[in-house]
Amino acid sequence: MKTTFIAFDFETTGFSPKAAEIVEIGAVKFDAQGKVLGTFEQLVKPSLGINPDAEAVNGISETMVANCPSITEVMPQFMLFIGAPEHNVLIAHNAAKFDIGFLAMACARSGLPMPDHRIVDSIDLCRQCMPKPHNLRSVCQRLGLATGAHRALGDAMAVMQVVLRLGSRHPGAWQNLPFYYAEDFGVEIIEPPSEFEEWEECDDPTQEVEFVYNRGSRPGEVRRAIPQSFFECDGNEHMVGFCMRDGKLKTFDTFFMSDITVPEDSVGAAMRRVTKAPAQKAVAETEDSNSPSPPVTYVRTKTPMTTEQSSALFTTFGVIVIVVAIGGIKLLIFAVRDYGVEGLVLFMAAVGLFWLFLFIIINPVNGLLDSFLGPHDR
Repeated sequence: MKTTFIAFDFETTGFSPKAAEIVEIGAVKFDAQGKVLGTFEQLVKPSLGINPDAEAVNGISETMVANCPSITEVMPQFMLFIGAPEHNVLIAHNAAKFDIGFLAMACARSGLPMPDHRIVDSIDLCRQCMPKPHNLRSVCQRLGLATGAHRALGDAMAVMQVVLRLGSRHPGAWQNLPFYYAEDFGVEIIEPPSEFEEWEECDDPTQEVEFVYNRGSRPGEVRRAIPQSFFECDGNEHMVGFCMRDGKLKTFDTFFMSDITVPEDSVGAAMRRVTKAPAQKAVAETEDSNSPSPPVTYVRTKTPMTTEQSSALFTTFGVIVIVVAIGGIKLLIFAVRDYGVEGLVLFMAAVGLFWLFLFIIINPVNGLLDSFLGPHDR
């Protein structure tokens, strides 16, 4: 599969990736011949608003982003656009000092892993091919290319044109360019800090944590969030969590979080109580219990008869056998006297049929008597 290139640009609320936020993402995907394969453009609503200085640079106002998605909603779409790292190379102007940091922080704040793409800084290409200044506007003017006017997609298109123009004039320049990676920025995905030990023990991704947050627009407010991931940047630990108050993913600096607990009235705790409740036993409660008895399950079980019941049954059976035997002897005498050998044969056949009758009938009768006389557990 041929390698494709994605030139991208971020418009932000400031220069520091750790303090500022992205307000627009623009990108263009193209091949080595300069054929455009796709574009990406999306305004982003920041969590802390847009300061006047940033608006003066890129012209993006709070009114323009008022109804736009947050960075946590946009980043998954952008990651899909840039594709697999094996076949796509990212390019940005001043990437090493600006765009890579914002890319890494946006992924961390969205609970996404750092992208493994190779990243080229087009400033490195400009330094090899032309004298200063190397800012994008100056480079475009000297190459006779249109500038992006500090809008994300326009700047991304300008970067693509610069790379293609300088690459055609200086074919060997690409061979000496260094690659950068998002992980170089120093953002590291970490395990939950020790303050979240109680939450970890729940082993439940839907479990909320409750805490006092001493930062933001309302410091000291009790907040709730469902943790999604944790990351560290410059020694500071952060939690990315779904904020129950605002209904979206947000980043919380754990340094400003205090009194971290697992509330028992949360949805996650309620679900665990239901799913982990012990099964109700099918036995009656003791008489001194105040709780209602559970439903009684009746189970018919076959148990041995008592001695008295067995004696009664065998006595009855013995009487029947004696009566039948006496009647049989009399019948035998009459049969032999009146019919001779034929009478004896008929008698023996009658006896055989009688015992066959008993064999067929005795088991069901015995089972019936046993089920009738025998005690039953319930």
